[in-house]
Order: sequence, then structure tokens, then C-alpha cells
Amino acid sequence: MRIHCIIDEKSLEYVSIPFALEKLKEQYSGIVDLVISKENGNLSGLRWVDYFGNNYGVDTNWIREDTKRFPPYSYDCIVYFIDESNWTIEGFPAIFGWNLGLFYNSFQVELVRARENERGVELTLKMEVAHALDNFVFAELGTKLSEFFNVPDFDEDIIHGRMNPPYQVFEYRPAIEKMGDLLIETFKRRLMRYKLSLLQKLLSLYRMFLIRVTSSPSPVTQSELKGRD
Repeated sequence: MRIHCIIDEKSLEYVSIPFALEKLKEQYSGIVDLVISKENGNLSGLRWVDYFGNNYGVDTNWIREDTKRFPPYSYDCIVYFIDESNWTIEGFPAIFGWNLGLFYNSFQVELVRARENERGVELTLKMEVAHALDNFVFAELGTKLSEFFNVPDFDEDIIHGRMNPPYQVFEYRPAIEKMGDLLIETFKRRLMRYKLSLLQKLLSLYRMFLIRVTSSPSPVTQSELKGRD
């Protein structure tokens, strides 16, 4: 699984973010390799909107526009680590993270409230990425993880720990192991989609190059131009 992180400039010194990313890798280790890339960004001044019931998140129109700069399928998840000083609107309930559910330009998107709290950021990141797994598997394989686990609701029963035991909230390793084959096939297909898109782009550039080097100029003399009048 390929995860691209956009880290708020105000959060660059936090040890909680690299700590959380390492813990996330450990959770999937030996089943699905996590490839993590990072960039810094100014995430102040974002527009926050009411997702439901006075629970605010970043305007999804902005998310849709921002993720257009990445080639489709170049990543699986895009995680915005937004500093707590830039997070939500004062006076409303403190949500610590979101998985936005829909695909934005082929990506699942997570919002994580960045703060200097190692355990808090770790658990938020683990939960929001885990929420995305159902969407990935269904999109690529047509398999609903609720049916795979034989539970009414994957998010509530597995991710939020309503089926505890055996699926404790935040401790997703048993679930990841059980659906390991589905995850491997899902992310293999997504990576192949990206590689095919790169190949298509390369072939297109190659065709343009051949046209340029093999086309012979056909100059038209002034007399020929007059003859066409």
C-alpha cells in the first residue's frame, strides 16, 4: 500500500508523526508492504464544512482539486496531517481524524489532527487508514468486507471494535491477517493500473517522437502558392 503524507508546516518538528507512521508499518508488516512518501505543505486557512451533526472537516471540493496534482493510482492513500492549530472551528466537537470514504481522483483520503501526542496520532492514523480498506477491496474485487467477516457493518464491528472479541478497536492486526489475501490482490491491481498508465504515457511520447524524427518537411515555393490561388 502506497501512502503519501502531506505534513502541515506547523507540525514538522513533531516526533508523533514519524512515530505513528512506523507503528502503522508494523501493523501491516509481513502482509502488505507500506511505502510511505512525504511532502510539506501550508495547511492553514483551509475551509471547514459541516460533514454531519456539527462535525467539521475540510471542504471536499478543496480535497478534490488538490489531489488532481497527483497522477491517478500513483498512491493508494493520501494523508493530510493538519496541525491542531489549523484544525476545525473553535467551539465544535474535537474530531481527531477522518477517512473521507469516497475516492478522490482514485485516492482514499485521510485527515489526521497533528499534535505532539505520539499515541494519539498513532491510533488516529491506524483507524482512518483501516476505514479505507473496505472501499479499496470493494472497488477492485467487488468484495464487501462486512460479508467477508460476516458482520453487519465493517466500520462499526471491526474498525470501531463492536465485535470485541476478537476485533479490538485500534488493534487491527488479526483482521489484517484474515483478509491478507484480499489486500495483497487489491493493492497489486492498483499498482498495475498505475504502471499501465505510465506505459501508456511512455508509448504516447514515443509516438510523438517518431512523428517528429520521421516526418519530412514539404516546402512550398512561392510559385506553387500562386498556382493554388
